[in-house]
Amino acid sequence: CAAVVDCVAALRVAVRDADARLGDAADPAPLVERVHGAARDAALEAIANDDLAALEEALLRVQEATPTHGDVQPLFTAQRRHLVDRVQRAYVCAALLSFPLTEDVKLRVVGDVARVEFACSQLVALEGDAHAALRLLRPMLFMTAAELASALEGRELACVPAVDLASYVACRVVTDAGGSGDASVEAMMPWRLLGCSREQLRRRLVMGQSQDADDLLRAQQDACPAAATAL
Repeated sequence: CAAVVDCVAALRVAVRDADARLGDAADPAPLVERVHGAARDAALEAIANDDLAALEEALLRVQEATPTHGDVQPLFTAQRRHLVDRVQRAYVCAALLSFPLTEDVKLRVVGDVARVEFACSQLVALEGDAHAALRLLRPMLFMTAAELASALEGRELACVPAVDLASYVACRVVTDAGGSGDASVEAMMPWRLLGCSREQLRRRLVMGQSQDADDLLRAQQDACPAAATAL
């Protein structure tokens, strides 16, 4: 994808510039922020386009941007923490829009989770709700309908954003119903609720368009009040 290539190229430039100038910069913060802003853009673009190799490259470039002196280490650490949390949240959002949820798709997502987790772990120690949500993807994918209902009721999935849980529940329901054929069931699909394609919704949510997430959650609550109560 041209957009992914462009973002990764911009990240390379930002890293080279930071490496050349950090040692002499009176205020290193703008250089550090530029590197991590470019990394965020590249990582989110990669996730939106389902390009895990580009995501891994983006995070590797950040890893290679080694602080040139101790004074900037706290800046790097704080920016990396923010970047890693954003990447994990975005990947969880994208993964829970997977459809149909066949065994092959589930296994592919499990493999991708391992790749995302490893790439993120090279930057900072993984912790917090974003990492907890990422780790929950694996067991969630293989829960039975009864186990999923129990987990929702018991708040075991509370670290996963409600809008992403609702999307996953809809994808599970339609997959378990045999896919297409029932118009009333298919109308629950999150992209149908917002009148767009799955790829368009994935991009909008991954890129952090909060209004889309709010609109989707309201539409999900209206379409299935019982599920909304569980979430």
